[in-house]
Amino acid sequence: MRFANGGSRAFTIVVVCAGCLFFGSTIQGKQYDGYKIVQVTVNNQDELSRLESIVETIMNCHIGVGTLEVVVSPEQLDALQNAGFATVACVDDVAPLMAKQMVVQRGASFHDAYHTLAEIHTQIQQFAIDYPAIAQLQSFGTSLDDRDLLGLRITGPGDGSQKPGVFFHGGQHAREWIGPASVLYMMDQLLTNYGTDPLITRLVDEREWFILPVMNPDGYEFTWVDTRLWRKNRRNNGDGTFGVDLNRNWAQGWGGEGSDSATNSEIYRGPSPFSEPESAAMRDFVWAHDNIAAYIDFHNYSELLLWPWGNTNALNPDNPEFQFIGSRMAERIADEHGHQYVYGPIYSTIYPASGGSCDWVYGANINDRFIFAIAIELRDEGQAGFLLPPEQIVPTGEENLAAVLYMAHAVSEPLRIELVSSIPPSLASGETLTVTAQVIPHLEQVVTNDVSFYYRDDGGSFTELAMSSLGANLFSVNVPVQDCSGTGKLEFYVEATGNLGGTAGYPTYAPLEFVAVPIGRAQSLLKYDMETTAGWTVGDVGDTASAVGVWVRVDPVGTLAQPENDYSPPPGIRCWVTGQGTVGGAIGASDVDNGKTTLFSPVFSLPDDTWDISYARWYSNDQGSAPNADQMDISISNDGGAVWEVVEFVAENANAWVVHQFKPIDVGVPASAQMKLRFVASDLASGSIVEAGIDEFVVSKTECNLPDGDANEDDLVNLSDVTTIAACMNGPAGTSVSSQCAYFNFDLDRDVDMDDYLEFMTRFGS
Repeated sequence: MRFANGGSRAFTIVVVCAGCLFFGSTIQGKQYDGYKIVQVTVNNQDELSRLESIVETIMNCHIGVGTLEVVVSPEQLDALQNAGFATVACVDDVAPLMAKQMVVQRGASFHDAYHTLAEIHTQIQQFAIDYPAIAQLQSFGTSLDDRDLLGLRITGPGDGSQKPGVFFHGGQHAREWIGPASVLYMMDQLLTNYGTDPLITRLVDEREWFILPVMNPDGYEFTWVDTRLWRKNRRNNGDGTFGVDLNRNWAQGWGGEGSDSATNSEIYRGPSPFSEPESAAMRDFVWAHDNIAAYIDFHNYSELLLWPWGNTNALNPDNPEFQFIGSRMAERIADEHGHQYVYGPIYSTIYPASGGSCDWVYGANINDRFIFAIAIELRDEGQAGFLLPPEQIVPTGEENLAAVLYMAHAVSEPLRIELVSSIPPSLASGETLTVTAQVIPHLEQVVTNDVSFYYRDDGGSFTELAMSSLGANLFSVNVPVQDCSGTGKLEFYVEATGNLGGTAGYPTYAPLEFVAVPIGRAQSLLKYDMETTAGWTVGDVGDTASAVGVWVRVDPVGTLAQPENDYSPPPGIRCWVTGQGTVGGAIGASDVDNGKTTLFSPVFSLPDDTWDISYARWYSNDQGSAPNADQMDISISNDGGAVWEVVEFVAENANAWVVHQFKPIDVGVPASAQMKLRFVASDLASGSIVEAGIDEFVVSKTECNLPDGDANEDDLVNLSDVTTIAACMNGPAGTSVSSQCAYFNFDLDRDVDMDDYLEFMTRFGS
């Protein structure tokens, strides 16, 4: 995702869940040409009263002092501005967006357009016909108006009830069309890629999937035939009002903060918990399937990933597990198209909401089983909102499918594996590597003699090595010396078996994925060790972090969250960190507080797209009263900072220096003479301890088969290189134990011997 004008990702989480636009008796009956959706900020109750007297629709759930979104005619907009209200346009003209969503002409693909309830049900039935071996029609119940809650059960061979269950749905709120559309896309991908995509095949075989595109069919149908932005179901409340907000009708916390007893409210909770057949059907389905381990309720908009609780500010007892999986789901979403979904508990991340689905699915079952229950607010951030253009259906589905697949895997991992040692951007030919991993118990316990390292350098079969236990669930292995005779890269993964026989890997989907490290000599184009300022700058529009926590270039003073030393080897001592810690000071004395702080690299030139950029980063946010609630965003520009593309969204808490390497072209940024990077550390959650660091910024590429004798990289083969080759030849049995020795290993046989010396002298003489 690209951001214009050099700013960081600036968005206000606009709580939009009470939209009550009415388009007359039919959608075609009222013309909305020129109507806008605008943001208005009200500062007191008097201003709120004036606002309510001017506009016909306020879209927020919680109508009060603060920023509100309103739907206005041209005349109402003039009246607002004449009354002294400043307005910010969110949707400049409602009518074209609506027309685009409801276009009759279908695209080349089913997913190029939104679809009526009948079309959705027809497609689901066709899926069951086309994929009978893995898909069966699943009725989840019936609606108030006796419409079927129709979806699919998907699984591979074997008894599905003995597999972990994954249940997700869209359309609990009728107007949120991107929910059903995205769920249909993900359903399609699970079916059409089964048997060809190894990961999808594995997860379909190993899980039982229950997928329901439209949970509120009566309301969804009503949005097509009458009122496009209708939210609730179609309950006749008996007083001239219609509808219950199904996502306030679940029993957990029913009737509490963020719901309403007024029947005309868009968050009307209903007369009693599970009074509505739609929510009651969901309850009965979850109770009837005790294998369900993961649940998602898809909504829009705001790009959020949310978990319990919604009815209280307290953290749920399993918050660390939600944080672990949720943060990594957000990373996978960002990896697809750069959209950064903010994550955290419902109450504090979006707003209080009692009687919601996630609270009940998690909370009502907590004494019998753990269900990872979340809500995802899909695209966008408010630019189109509920009227999201149909061309965003597929990318929204793609990014969320990546998250869903990870969740389906993670909830039933027997163990979790993380690398403790840093992996270098490249290995010199003949250089040794030690890999250390931590194996973390999850559903099973660690077996100390059953952790293995698998590696290859020829693209063939992997070779297995047993990893040695270091205690404290740490395991280590010395990788055999690699050279350039194979594919020019070392590929590896780690696998561990638990005490009940389950296996886990690193990376997550190993052996379907693995770590790849280039083998060869790194040719440096540019390097900043941060010992001098060298054109790096601090500060951007919108930076609000307290002065003690902004980026500063220092020899860091360590705390439990901040590094004591920089990443560069001696004599380097300085790096960029967010605030200078004080000796003996409290852990949060100099961390990021009250907003964000931005660090910019200088502009530099990249000759072509073969070059890599690497940097060492430090990030810590797992301490304090609001752990794991923030992140560091890293972006790149190829036009000097006018437009930015996301490089990575750092959420993990390594509390150590981690090297990240990437090719700009791989994140959609071609090489240019105006390259620039941006590092943004944020504290958006009260009580967070946020510390970040940046060091050893390098632009380089690895070339395997080009030993040239120029060990000191001064573009000359001269006497200074003679002393280095002599040291290499006098090492243990002539083995190239130093990366510098790779410059003399001309015959690529892993040692520097007389053959290499004679070749070197030829080059020296010339």
